Amino acid sequence: MALQILAANHAGVGRRSRSLRTLTPCFERVVDRRKALVLDAKPMILKHLGAVEKKVWMQYQTHLSRVSPLARADFYAQQMQARGLRSFRSLAQVLGEPVAKVSQHLKLLGLPEPVQRFLRESKSPVHLRYFCEPRLREILKLKDARLAWKRFREMLSDADREAGVWAST
Repeated sequence: MALQILAANHAGVGRRSRSLRTLTPCFERVVDRRKALVLDAKPMILKHLGAVEKKVWMQYQTHLSRVSPLARADFYAQQMQARGLRSFRSLAQVLGEPVAKVSQHLKLLGLPEPVQRFLRESKSPVHLRYFCEPRLREILKLKDARLAWKRFREMLSDADREAGVWAST
């Protein structure tokens, strides 16, 4: 019996063991001069870089903050569908963002269709700056679509008035 075990162990020494291949996409990010492995696909905008330095990562985060809240909500919904995720918490964990931020943005997809259409078509910096996520949540609280559209038009005139004040000074 002992000879059989010894022979089996000996036979395994000559063979190469197989290594497991990772199927999860990942990239390196440098944080405080140390490399950190991020288990996620590298953003398309950063594909040409090797390891992502802290400064580049901060610039990327700044770029994301300039995106309209509705575009961010669309991005989150697309990521949930593409990754097969079912909860806000799992998406937030994968993206490395707070759960509250992800859930609040995804709730914006419940805005009335005319409001969503206007925000998607309008590329005005005035409107992008004015219609931040908390202001859109105010519209979302109104359950009636007509009341929401009326409030949105009021906010639109406020945004234009505010832009006129800043342009005249």
